[in-house]
Amino acid sequence: FPYAEDSSRQARRNYVELITELKYDGVSIEAEIIGDTIVSANSRGDTENQQAADYTPIFGGKVFKRATNRVDPNLKFGMKFEAIITYDNLLKIAQMFGIEYKNPRVAVSGILSNSDAATLRDFITLVPIKTAGLKFNSVMEEIDWINRYYSSGIEMRYAIMRGDYYQLVEQVKQFCDEAEYMRSSMNFAYDGIVVSYTDPVVQKILGRNNSIDGW
Repeated sequence: FPYAEDSSRQARRNYVELITELKYDGVSIEAEIIGDTIVSANSRGDTENQQAADYTPIFGGKVFKRATNRVDPNLKFGMKFEAIITYDNLLKIAQMFGIEYKNPRVAVSGILSNSDAATLRDFITLVPIKTAGLKFNSVMEEIDWINRYYSSGIEMRYAIMRGDYYQLVEQVKQFCDEAEYMRSSMNFAYDGIVVSYTDPVVQKILGRNNSIDGW
């Protein structure tokens, strides 16, 4: 039945894989890590004009205890984080220091621009987003690895979706609806979701514009 076989192959070719993630409401941080320790960090900034804020005085020396004795201490790589402040820590800052912020996003921006930011570093949670300079067999393997060793209480939350156009639209809608439903019960703020292609061939075709992925 050659026709049936061709139809099946065509259907598989029309299937696409996406990854859908929560878009944490914080400040994007790009760090260089050796083993379990951040050695340098900066804001994403305007990469086209090479303008970025240096956050090394704040995050330099931060140790990820989950990675200690579990990750090669000489392993050197880049990591993108989202720096956020949980609602619990927002309350603690107000109670302990008398500093009140309108919301977590304003809080993390305010702290990072403060000359005493290093003293409040432990109130900032770094959510691991993705690595640079490392190779993984799949995006799922990468996320599971960074969540296992480099999360600090809050992991990068995601879902892998596969199907044709109509199936993917339904799956993305379901993820979006669930994210909205859970918003009031979460200890952190997020302002939407991010949907991306996982196929490296598609990613290469769509490319990047400055620091923005086209895929």
